[in-house]
Amino acid sequence: MDKQSMLVRFYYSHTGPKSGDFVPTPTEPIKTVEIGQDEDGQPVYAYGVKTMFYGVTGPFLSPASTSHWVWHLDRETALRQANCDLWVESSEGQAWLMGDARHVRIMLRLKLIPAPNARVITPVNGAPFTVYRVLNQGQGWIICTEDDVCDKLHASIWDAGFHETPRFPDFQKDILAQTFPDMLERHYGDCPHCHERLLKYAYFHCEWRSAYYRFCNTLEEAEAKQAEYQKYFADRQVAERQRLAQGEAQKYCESSFSSASKLQKSLVCRQLSHYLPEARQRFDNCWYAVIGRDIEDYISEVPKFDELAAATLTLLQDLDILYEKLWDRMMENDWLETARGVLSKHLSKCPLCDAVVTYSDDFLEQLLVYGQAPVACNCQDKHWSQHDKDLPQAIKDLFAGKDCLPRCGTWEHGRSPNAREIGHIRIDYKTAFTLICTDDYSPRFGLMVDTDNLRSAGKVEVDELVAASVEEARRQEIKCREEDAQQGLLLKLRLSWSEQHQSWGVRMRVDGDTVVYSVSHRHVQKVSPIAEGWYYCMIAGKPPKAQKPGFRLALISVVAPIPAEHQPQQPRAIHPARNAARR
Repeated sequence: MDKQSMLVRFYYSHTGPKSGDFVPTPTEPIKTVEIGQDEDGQPVYAYGVKTMFYGVTGPFLSPASTSHWVWHLDRETALRQANCDLWVESSEGQAWLMGDARHVRIMLRLKLIPAPNARVITPVNGAPFTVYRVLNQGQGWIICTEDDVCDKLHASIWDAGFHETPRFPDFQKDILAQTFPDMLERHYGDCPHCHERLLKYAYFHCEWRSAYYRFCNTLEEAEAKQAEYQKYFADRQVAERQRLAQGEAQKYCESSFSSASKLQKSLVCRQLSHYLPEARQRFDNCWYAVIGRDIEDYISEVPKFDELAAATLTLLQDLDILYEKLWDRMMENDWLETARGVLSKHLSKCPLCDAVVTYSDDFLEQLLVYGQAPVACNCQDKHWSQHDKDLPQAIKDLFAGKDCLPRCGTWEHGRSPNAREIGHIRIDYKTAFTLICTDDYSPRFGLMVDTDNLRSAGKVEVDELVAASVEEARRQEIKCREEDAQQGLLLKLRLSWSEQHQSWGVRMRVDGDTVVYSVSHRHVQKVSPIAEGWYYCMIAGKPPKAQKPGFRLALISVVAPIPAEHQPQQPRAIHPARNAARR
């Protein structure tokens, strides 16, 4: 480690006196401290000077002083500085330091720095040397030695001139349009002591929100700083270009995705794309390659969105061609008026909400081109659900028997999987229109058409599947329960209600006794004890006419209560899928 590094480490490690523990005297003006050893093993010393700064400050030029420790590696330099400080503290030095207050005020006001005044002093410890009095803009008169008189004088001249440099407040606003400024060389005066031509060099300093020139004392330092910030400026331009490129790529990707999203949600795509399997498959592959991902680098994603844009354009063009073919076919066969005549005559009201239906050109166009359309009635305004108290009986019957109604659509065709057929309109014994009900959120009525069976003249028949489906479901339920009773799984309970409201119970044997659980219309109720030897079960169902809906009790006698260890298992519920499997 070199001596200068030792001195810096010593200063920041707080070893040795810094203030208060050493009072300089004419016989001992400096403090000597060993701070380490050099490469040859010789001790290295630091020499401390407790420096006193005197100056004329304030509006009335009142004297003020401060002190701190300054450490040197050269003993002679430290000794001259210490003797200078001691002389300044004397009455002679104080008188010379204050000088002519009027002269100081004039020089400060005119921002002029005169040549330094010299004076030879003879210290007690050391050889005689010269001290100089220099006018400083911030501190008034300052005393210095030959070692630093030029540095102090040059700094005072620079501060008096206060040379401003151009600033660039909007430099970072449009950084790509800017060019990095060159260095500046400023001649700010001549030294009155050594007659040196005084120069400073300014490099261009740019940060996040500011840009301006900074001055250095040497050309080498300014060139190093200029190269550093020039590289920073070039990096900022590269980052800005990258950011703009990412922004353009993001706009392009979002535009391509928006176009594809609109096409996917469009009615023509949902209803007709299944006729174009290859184009739709290509579109789906490109769509699922970009959807649902957090994109950080949009530039790298541009090829995927290029493929999506091409697939979107191809599918859109094919759908337009297909739509025009279907439209021309509809107009050539005059299906618009044929369908309007049949529907207006045989389906003038909605079978669910009983609202009068008007078959407009837009509705018929959607129905005949796409094959399916929701009817403009009051169903969508009523917001029905299975739990509404005011739900019409026809809708209740529909929900009761909907599991027996055939499905009429799949997701591949863009139709709801919950759409059920509730009726047909046949022309010459062939189904031309299918009445459907969707219950994704609430029941709604719609139509499907088979244009091959659409004719202007012929015998028209209308059949409703709701009542038939309910009756079919009831019959299948009774048939399944009868089969379970014959196999001994259920015990048939004879009640006073009509045959169509029968209920059954789960029968089990426990120590020769019969234990019954009730099963009624997919609803299981547990047998509960009411007294020793007697149990009851609640039978829920629809009573005959002239009676209110409710329940009845059936009492079953057993010899003794069922022990806890012989409690029967919970009976299994009857699932609709079981009926379908039996059929």
